[in-house]
Amino acid sequence: MIVSIDKLVYNGYGMGRDPSGLVIFVPYTAPKDLVDVEITERKKDFAFGKTKEIVEASPLRREPKCPHFGVCGSCQWLHITYQTQIEAKREILLREITKYIEKPPSIEIVPSPEWEYRRRVRFYVEKKLIGFRRYKSHKLCPVGNCASATDGINKALLVLYQYQSVLKSAHEIWMGEDIEGHTLLVCIKAQNKIKEIHHIYHSLKESTRKEVGVRIKYPKKRSQLGKEFITEKLCGVKVKYTYESFFQANKFLTSKLVEDVVEQISPSEKVLELYCGCGTFTLPALTKARSIKAVDINPL
Repeated sequence: MIVSIDKLVYNGYGMGRDPSGLVIFVPYTAPKDLVDVEITERKKDFAFGKTKEIVEASPLRREPKCPHFGVCGSCQWLHITYQTQIEAKREILLREITKYIEKPPSIEIVPSPEWEYRRRVRFYVEKKLIGFRRYKSHKLCPVGNCASATDGINKALLVLYQYQSVLKSAHEIWMGEDIEGHTLLVCIKAQNKIKEIHHIYHSLKESTRKEVGVRIKYPKKRSQLGKEFITEKLCGVKVKYTYESFFQANKFLTSKLVEDVVEQISPSEKVLELYCGCGTFTLPALTKARSIKAVDINPL
């Protein structure tokens, strides 16, 4: 079945219609693609499909930089020009907002460097290999480098591969880095205690040239060496993150995002922040708001 892809939609799909008008969502396609599609799942009013062949490639396509793209499930649009991605994000956000607001505000999508922006990453470990989940699968896609992650995280990943034999009981690795790239935290979840924590810690410090913290979590216990927190300034206020904390992943946009939110608060306002995490917005907002109540279910 030949389908022309009209646009990009939520969850990274390209959307087109078959000759009867049925809406079909196809991953890893681009607007203006002409693709031969095989239906993989049919619903009442729409269907999902996969590309058998690209009959005519869109001019909006490009060669993906990452060799794992299409197997790894972490990224969906690396085959599309960055400007097209920005425009698609604006259109998707506008469509979602107009479901609830008749006259939505103007929307600006702020671009950032495409690569080495992600400073918070969760890897999985399987049979001593480290990587991400495959697309729509629990199977592992091993990686030795992630083009989206910071240089510090990629250096740390290579260090951990040197300890494959001792990571055999590990199943998950969390890494987080401050905006400036001075501090790196690494948390390894394992079934048993990893006695080589000192070797891992010193290897990470030597290879990354950063202040490093390493935590090994195993059933009801943990081992800890080095730094316990990431500390950074946002709008002149110190914010601290610890292991596995949620914080904004894009190191280039975090400060601007916080500044834009705080700028909209008037001194007379009471603010309620849900899913506040470690206070990325809450603490800077305290400098302007009359009062603020922050709520999160996660104690981290």
